[in-house]
Amino acid sequence: MIMKPKLVRITAPYFVAGVEVGVRSAPIVGYMRNWTIVRIMRYCERKGWGCEVLGIGKAYR
Repeated sequence: MIMKPKLVRITAPYFVAGVEVGVRSAPIVGYMRNWTIVRIMRYCERKGWGCEVLGIGKAYR
């Protein structure tokens, strides 16, 4: 079974951005593109940002 990437929405005080794990991301969080979902969630928690896993990303629909 092939694992499909997940789409993560990040909500910060000055931006809202998305990361399609392993595929693409918004430029403001481009450094997170190849991070795991757990790493993204922990980083967002430390920064005080909201973070939601939304499901399968657009590239695989």
